[in-house]
Amino acid sequence: MSFLVVAPYFHGAGIITNVDGTFHISRLQESYLSLKSGNLFGIFPDVMTQAFGKIGYPQNLFYPIFIVAPEAIIHVIIKNGYFSYYIFLMIINFCIFISMYLCSARISKSKFAGIVSALVYGFFQYKIHVMFYQGDLAESIVFIFLPIVVYGLYELLVKDYHKWWILSVGMALIMLTHVLSTFLASIMVLFSLGLLFFSHDDYKDKFKRLLFTILAGIIAILLSCAFLIPFIQDYKFAGKMNIGTALLYDNAMPIQNMVFNFLPNQGPGFGVGIGIIGALVIISSIFVWKKLSLFYKYVTFEAIVFLLLVSNFFPWQLVQTQLKFIQVPYRLLLLATVLIGLMSGQCILILCRKFSTNKKVIFVSGLTLFSLCISFASNEYVKMNPGSLVTYYISKNNDGMNTMANSQVFDYLPKTTKSIEPYLVKHSIRGINNDNKDMKQLRWYTSYDQIHYKLVAKKSFANITIPNIYYPGFHAYVNNKEVPIKVDKNKAINIPVQKGINNIDIVYKKTIIQIATLWISIIS
Repeated sequence: MSFLVVAPYFHGAGIITNVDGTFHISRLQESYLSLKSGNLFGIFPDVMTQAFGKIGYPQNLFYPIFIVAPEAIIHVIIKNGYFSYYIFLMIINFCIFISMYLCSARISKSKFAGIVSALVYGFFQYKIHVMFYQGDLAESIVFIFLPIVVYGLYELLVKDYHKWWILSVGMALIMLTHVLSTFLASIMVLFSLGLLFFSHDDYKDKFKRLLFTILAGIIAILLSCAFLIPFIQDYKFAGKMNIGTALLYDNAMPIQNMVFNFLPNQGPGFGVGIGIIGALVIISSIFVWKKLSLFYKYVTFEAIVFLLLVSNFFPWQLVQTQLKFIQVPYRLLLLATVLIGLMSGQCILILCRKFSTNKKVIFVSGLTLFSLCISFASNEYVKMNPGSLVTYYISKNNDGMNTMANSQVFDYLPKTTKSIEPYLVKHSIRGINNDNKDMKQLRWYTSYDQIHYKLVAKKSFANITIPNIYYPGFHAYVNNKEVPIKVDKNKAINIPVQKGINNIDIVYKKTIIQIATLWISIIS
């Protein structure tokens, strides 16, 4: 099944990808090139010195690399960037199927319900949009961990609250994959606490469940603080950044589009929706409502609420300032997807309760075939039609995907650096210093977490600007001696140089906070 989801991409000449796709492939390229050079720890670089313009871009300080980096191992083994990427997606899809199967089967106590939920979830229209049309690798991986969060919530709020750690693990894995999805998953956790108001537990048990939920949140933060705390430190240092935003209401979905948005020629919003199967699941819940447990009724209610929030029924204009960082409202479909996937198994289990084993096999086969038809049709369209976001063509013969290394998406640079970006990309010391004729740059090159320059100065300078942006952790060396760094108004690195030849090394080293929080996460 996992192979069939990505099968359309194994035939044909190649694919066209968009901004998000090139962004994530560039991240993988950095890890791959470091690993290929023999640096085993290079699979987790802190800054980008071989991709994103090779400027020491702080990509992995703001976007976790831990979960996606293993793709680089596959790339090194098979020596083909195109196929390693889609093999990695195949593995992700397998984990998505298994994660939802285990979640649904354990809650419903039915393997049949688990299989149905896994099929609905694994072939869900929004998941196809994120993984293939949008090319958002990190958010695609989040689909693996969301069922763990849901199962953790089930144990905490309904069954054995001593299994609170399941929620901690699920939330921590999301934090270490995709920061924005952490915010969305937190919304689902908070919303799910409403289930306690309808449960028949006494107030003492409800209070205990609430306390263990808080404990789960604290441990999740401790587990992921190796990334989270340095992220907050760097975000505070950078101030306002170049991360793009959009008008939320303009990107809210008309409710009718959510069902038929899997059809070709839908434009930039292609695939944003629940599809026909998602709509049928919600309709089926009406017919089995009286036979659903309180938990499944609440899950259905949550799913519908999140669908309404995605649509233009919700007045997004009122929260534009507060929530503009989510960029588009349809990201909330992430939550609706996992909830609809879970409830599908239980709804179909009730509807098919009188079915013999053979009839259940026929039903699952039919659901699989129908899902595959929609999946194949969608992916064949996506391969060469990613709307107005087209930026790169990727060939199957592209080993290193070198075109991706030149991706210049500088979202995580401070806004104050905008005026000097051309000098950063050119690595031009003379240019960034107003074309100063008293200095001559002989060369520049990069290595793991380092940028190197060779400069000849006709006189000594108390400070010159280096075409690299400072973040806590950067150190500067001139002729193998560390020199103090000053930061100018553009957040660029300024250092002293002497008359004559200056071999300049800009080196990133893990900060005390990074090392300390890593140990906290390990101990947790």
